[in-house]
Amino acid sequence: MSAACVASAGKRIDSAFVLHGALIGIFGILLFTVMWIGTTGSLAQPALYVVAHGLKIVGGIVGGLIAERRHSRGASATRAATR
Repeated sequence: MSAACVASAGKRIDSAFVLHGALIGIFGILLFTVMWIGTTGSLAQPALYVVAHGLKIVGGIVGGLIAERRHSRGASATRAATR
């Protein structure tokens, strides 16, 4: 399964932009948490760090919405040009 994920990492996406954005935010949280545990030995984090983790997901979702909007504009411009 991980080999399939690595193989598809360089491909462009054409749908599910919001999902991909949320997953990027979640991956950022997991990466930070692993580094945090590795350096401190504890899972406990300050409250502002937890808020920042939530903002990572929100930022990924907003980025996905923007990408989806840009993609749909590009697709509609392409359709209009071919008519």
